[in-house]
Amino acid sequence: MSTSATGSVVGDDGGALANLTLVAEDVSAPFPQVLTQGATGQDGTFTLHYPEADIDVITQYGPRRIRFRVLDRVHRQLAQRDLEDVDAVLAVGTLTLRAAEHTGWLVTLGKGEPTPDRRDGNALGVLVDDVQAWQRIAKLFRESTTSIELMQLSFDVPGDFNADTAQEDPQMVLQFADPPPTVAQPRRVSAQDARPERLLFDATNPARGVDVRIMIDGPVLDSHLVGASVVTLGLGFLVALVMLIKRNASLHAVKRYFAGAGLPKQKVQGATSSLFGPTHAKLAVVDGLKAVGISSPFEQSYYGDAEHAVDDPRRGNKNHTPIHDVSFAVNGPAVFDLHEAYRLHWNQVADAADKLGKIALPPAQTNLDGLDAIASLQVVRTLTSGRFDDPAHGEQGVLEAYLRAIANAQDYIYLENQYLTNDTIGDALVQALTDRDRPNLNVIALINIDPDIPCYPRWQRQLITRIRQGMIDAGKSDQLNRFGVFTRWTHEAAAPPDRPRPRIVPNYVHSKVAIVDGKWATVGSANLDGSSLDYTQLAHAIAFGDVRNSEVNILILEGADGSPPPVVDQLRRRLWAEHLGLENPDGTPNPGDALLTDANKPTGGWVNLWHGRAGQKLTDLHVKPGTPNRIRVLAWPKADKTLDKPREHLTELLTELLGATVEGDLGFDPLKATRRFSFKTGLYTQKAPEVDGAGGR
Repeated sequence: MSTSATGSVVGDDGGALANLTLVAEDVSAPFPQVLTQGATGQDGTFTLHYPEADIDVITQYGPRRIRFRVLDRVHRQLAQRDLEDVDAVLAVGTLTLRAAEHTGWLVTLGKGEPTPDRRDGNALGVLVDDVQAWQRIAKLFRESTTSIELMQLSFDVPGDFNADTAQEDPQMVLQFADPPPTVAQPRRVSAQDARPERLLFDATNPARGVDVRIMIDGPVLDSHLVGASVVTLGLGFLVALVMLIKRNASLHAVKRYFAGAGLPKQKVQGATSSLFGPTHAKLAVVDGLKAVGISSPFEQSYYGDAEHAVDDPRRGNKNHTPIHDVSFAVNGPAVFDLHEAYRLHWNQVADAADKLGKIALPPAQTNLDGLDAIASLQVVRTLTSGRFDDPAHGEQGVLEAYLRAIANAQDYIYLENQYLTNDTIGDALVQALTDRDRPNLNVIALINIDPDIPCYPRWQRQLITRIRQGMIDAGKSDQLNRFGVFTRWTHEAAAPPDRPRPRIVPNYVHSKVAIVDGKWATVGSANLDGSSLDYTQLAHAIAFGDVRNSEVNILILEGADGSPPPVVDQLRRRLWAEHLGLENPDGTPNPGDALLTDANKPTGGWVNLWHGRAGQKLTDLHVKPGTPNRIRVLAWPKADKTLDKPREHLTELLTELLGATVEGDLGFDPLKATRRFSFKTGLYTQKAPEVDGAGGR
């Protein structure tokens, strides 16, 4: 039985790899136990010391088995080796790492080379808010000539198809004809407004003959649902069953509608998924040449522009708060890999005669087709284990991409995401923020006050607290300012008689965006939670394996010649101009504002620009709540308590600002919902938005 182990780590060129972390774990027991950890020296060697195995355990279970894991600077696993503990000193031997595994930004999935390949020569557009994304989809559907392949989480359609569009009750509009409905002049939806179900129906017209396939998430009754009922004595089963029925309702509605429209039933499929691991990726692949990665479900409440006004009739018949989102459009070689993601899911459920083959690799592009730039991309995925024959164990490509980017970051990491609850990401951020070789690294996160999944508000708050505490524990308590967390809001002045008081409402951040150092960015469907990255926490807790969503992201990479991709910094400036209220004279976001240029980066880093703008917003909210400025962000409260109601969140911020408890009237109305609007009647169905009353949990 050993109490120590020795070995070395080298690159595939034989060179020593220093400063990598080695962890020794006892994996004999049902739950692995860390024995010790250390690091490789400058010559790549390591020696680990740990306690001797318990003789009674050996007598009962046999020799201890120790797993030695090699980790990078943010603790992403690079290699492992298992040995039986039978010698006095264990010789781990030499662990050899291929260069692509421990360096660079490209995902390898542990295969030693980029997987899938990096694709150069793509026309890329980053579509900020759904006014841009949905217009692009409408354009592609109209122009399609051979095929449309749509993958969606949900799709709101009228109850039944009617050849006369005026007889339908429209639920979704991708693009409004002029003049669009406005607060001042609301109107009914007309036949001239571009609705997705009608565009798809038109594409199937024999005169066009486009082959349309529609796939909607369709969870099934599986072992995870049964397991929930066993663990929670039935209550979990009932809750999960309601969730399953609700998620399947959209699939059945789409099937009914398109059956009425004459689309063959085999062309509308449910993407068979676990209750806890939905097909969350949303894609439209058109003619095998163009694609859109759609961040939002096809639900009208997600419609939005940079203004995110409280009363916007274009959001339709949902009382959701304004939603901010980011999607992408691609023409060119990367469409091959996006189609492969679609094909994998379609072929799992399609009839034998309707399965898809691989498409030809689209050519590199020189024509932008109205998009932003020519860019190099890599497509990465999250796939659950056990769902597909290949890859049988699923994929965690999105997680690997994030960990590589965090490990490579030197200047800043910007995260804009619906959820921030993933422990692996949190741990990596702690490692990065406490790395002595990166003393000036900034991390900026834009998130929600109220993530819409049970337990998430508390988990998110705990993760933020843990990152802060990790910096304190590492002796960085005087540098907490390098980690900034922010939320987004719409603040509007009073407008008597209909709106007698100023009001403020949180914007729901639905985007899944990250930007690092102006060199790398990702956009897609994957959130920073377990479901999108490694494992769904609830399913894992009830011991039913690593259940994950199906997700698809693109990575925007430096050019083929190693030059920084201008589109990445363009994206940073576009988003920050909107969030920070840096605008043109006409009120539109101004990405060219001098405050966003590298020459004017504040001392201490970009996070100080955010702190300054958010601080100004909070001060103005207190001093002159009836005269809103255009800044749309506020800082996350310092208090370690869950504040997921608008009133309690704002009250805590004002209390911190004033150094005294704020009670009573805040001088404005916090809103927790907006008004519903009927596309069929052209009228609001509620008199006013819902004000958040005092109190909270």
